[in-house]
Amino acid sequence: MEYEDYSLEEFLTDDYFYNWVKNPSAETKAYWDAWTASHPDKKDLINEAKEMLLALSTEAKQLSDQDKKRIWETVSDRKSAYLASLRKNDEPSQKAGGIRHFYLFKIAAAVALLVALGAVSYYFLSAPRTVTYATRYDEVKKIVLPDSSKVILNANSQLSFKEGWSRNRPREVTLQGEAYFEIVKTTAGKHQKFIVHAGQLQIEDLSTQFDVNNRRKKVKVMLREGQVRLIKPDTKGKDSLMMIPGDLVVYDSATSVFSRHKVMPDPFISWKDGIQTFNDTPLASIAQTLEDTRGLKFVFDNDSLKDFRFTGRFEGSDLDSFLFILSKSFNIKITRSGNQITIGKK
Repeated sequence: MEYEDYSLEEFLTDDYFYNWVKNPSAETKAYWDAWTASHPDKKDLINEAKEMLLALSTEAKQLSDQDKKRIWETVSDRKSAYLASLRKNDEPSQKAGGIRHFYLFKIAAAVALLVALGAVSYYFLSAPRTVTYATRYDEVKKIVLPDSSKVILNANSQLSFKEGWSRNRPREVTLQGEAYFEIVKTTAGKHQKFIVHAGQLQIEDLSTQFDVNNRRKKVKVMLREGQVRLIKPDTKGKDSLMMIPGDLVVYDSATSVFSRHKVMPDPFISWKDGIQTFNDTPLASIAQTLEDTRGLKFVFDNDSLKDFRFTGRFEGSDLDSFLFILSKSFNIKITRSGNQITIGKK
């Protein structure tokens, strides 16, 4: 999950963060304690967001998307009006004071709006609750969805969906990170769409098994069996790509371009069985995979080492042995200090 790039507003309106603050469980507490400890530069921002949410007088609930939009539209409007009033005053001392006052205003306005809209939502809105599953680094979780479809959620990932699935509407989930899906057909032979939202990309399943990796501003979809259709954002289905088994499609959100490759599916999904498989994979890509799923930090002393390619596999629990094999395979030096792995020439 890319919380590293979150603003104050995004933390306040993130359902998983909101639940941790207002109604913490053992799972959310473990995740956010670990995340905060590994991101000390975000401590002040996290504390500010927590204080604002704790000011709410209502019990914990999910804010709807409409609530969130109204909150930040109103804050933005008030912010613009307030800054406009400050610009009318040319005295430096008053401008400096205005900046401090705006900071306090920003918190007060946001808290007031959250309290008001949270109370209205809690008592009057009947929108379905959002269910969220999240995994820590080096954790894999099996999930059964309301329609009995199965999901295996990879490490450092999050899956969310609305409760109360209806036969008259598509089944929809949102993924950050990586997951393997086994989708069931709906009853009476009438297939109901299953949609995965991964970043800006929409993935429509037509009864199948597939893997989705949504990390680092790229979405990778590997189809094992069945069919899926990939739909680019804001095209209403007019710009799409149909996949067949053995396809690996990479969507780059920066360029809005699909690239298709033919692969053997099993190596791409071996992670769900606790095995990490690499096939002619650059060390740079191996490092990224371990950073994303284990919370490690890789440092290369020489950029040329990033292009060394490795083929092999290892049990997910035996990282140190894998690093030893890498060092012997390329006659390089690999040292570990806590969560930092340094790769250099001998």
